[in-house]
Amino acid sequence: MKKPFTDKEQKVMNLLVEAHNNFIELERTHPMEIMEWVSGLHKLQDLLGARVLRRDYPEIFTTI
Repeated sequence: MKKPFTDKEQKVMNLLVEAHNNFIELERTHPMEIMEWVSGLHKLQDLLGARVLRRDYPEIFTTI
């Protein structure tokens, strides 16, 4: 099975997971911080996913 990420992209994804796992262990200082954290994390994951789409389907997802 083909891996979706390059080795470096996978490393970045793994670091995001590590950062998330550490962040959620912190004491809460604001009622919205987890929701905001997860929202930001999803944006970063979306950016990595977009790289896969542009690489695998350049005719559709490559920007002009």
